[in-house]
Amino acid sequence: MRRSLLSLLALVIAAVILYQFVPDDTIPVESRPRSSEAEAKVAAPIAEPAPQPAQGPAPVINAPRPIAPKLFAQPFAKHTAALERLPPRKALTPKPPKQTGPRRTLLHRPVVTAAGRVTYGKAVLQLEGLEVVETGETCESPSGSPWPCGIIARTAFRNFLRGRSMNCTVPAAKWSDVITASCEVGKEDPAAWLAGSGWARAIEGSAYAEVAQAAREAGKGLYGDDPRGPRPDLPDSQAELSVSLNPVSVDPPEPSQ
Repeated sequence: MRRSLLSLLALVIAAVILYQFVPDDTIPVESRPRSSEAEAKVAAPIAEPAPQPAQGPAPVINAPRPIAPKLFAQPFAKHTAALERLPPRKALTPKPPKQTGPRRTLLHRPVVTAAGRVTYGKAVLQLEGLEVVETGETCESPSGSPWPCGIIARTAFRNFLRGRSMNCTVPAAKWSDVITASCEVGKEDPAAWLAGSGWARAIEGSAYAEVAQAAREAGKGLYGDDPRGPRPDLPDSQAELSVSLNPVSVDPPEPSQ
């Protein structure tokens, strides 16, 4: 009897304890008792995510910084000085001076009109330091016979050029009047060749005076004989030609028998 009463009392206590922890469905949720941890969660406001800054251009740093060839400052330095402009440094390679006046120009297909003179279309160029030998000039050989040295000197100059281009110092690539200039043909100086060969006379005081004098003393070109060689003497048209006829003897034919 006593044992059964103890068992009944234990069941009542267990029922009371279980009743304390089982929620009642008839009581609203707001009226139910809450624990301190639950009340702290309810009382704490819901933390919203912090707004992210809009992706835009990088901020402009207005702080000036010194500029110098050998000084490189950080672009975001906190302590900077005022902007300072330094004078430009000298160029590492000196700039070549601008060429003015006459310059070397390659002249193609020159036409020789006389010894020491060529033409390019309507333009005329004479070699500097020489006297042009005109085609109508005649010279006297040491033997005293005249010969057309002007035409032969022009032919000699044509044979020297052989249609090659001339590199001349001219004021412009094109001109319309007569100019005097120094030229080169390959690595040769045509004026020096003409003076040294005796096919042109050097102006007094020019750079070709010595070679021209040496050609004169050696009897070259204009100062020598006709390079075509001796010509046979032509008969005088006024002279009377005598023709001697030798008689020819003719035997009479023999009589036929």
